[in-house]
Amino acid sequence: IKRPEACFRIDDNLIEEFELSEDVSIVPNDYNFFSMKGQLSSPKGGTFVLGSKFEIGQFYDGWRNSISVSPAWLITNSLEVKGMYQYNDVNFQERDKYFDAHIFRLNGLYMLNSKISIAAFIQYNSLIDGVFSNVRLRFNPKEGNDLYIVYNEGYNTDRYRDILMLPLSNERTIMLKYTYTFVL
Repeated sequence: IKRPEACFRIDDNLIEEFELSEDVSIVPNDYNFFSMKGQLSSPKGGTFVLGSKFEIGQFYDGWRNSISVSPAWLITNSLEVKGMYQYNDVNFQERDKYFDAHIFRLNGLYMLNSKISIAAFIQYNSLIDGVFSNVRLRFNPKEGNDLYIVYNEGYNTDRYRDILMLPLSNERTIMLKYTYTFVL
């Protein structure tokens, strides 16, 4: 079991505005804020591991409370499933802005043998009403050579949130990637 990591300071010099939600954004400025992080975890190496993390503290010109729970299950030596649920409560009291976000994630890894594996990932984010998925096939014919076939897709879970109906799929990518490692 790990203890809290204590307080830490973040210094951020934003040069461009960025949006956190439809009606909450962070304006360019120099920001200095403090937070506290911690985590608890069951012993690693077993067939089932449970972890939890938290972060509480300032967040730019507001306040954030975040907690997550992450179970992992090693079903067999070649099949592993991991999950994660995270809750974020963000409040900008001086601006009277607030949002919360729920993130659910599921990962799977299947290793057919030492040369071929398939990894899958799916995530739901309530703040943007989106589901994102990724499937990756890896072929490793010899050490230092890897061939990947990757499929990514993003889905809208609230297709009626804008004036026009959004498509079910908002992005799709199929990629072929080859890496070769060499020593100088």
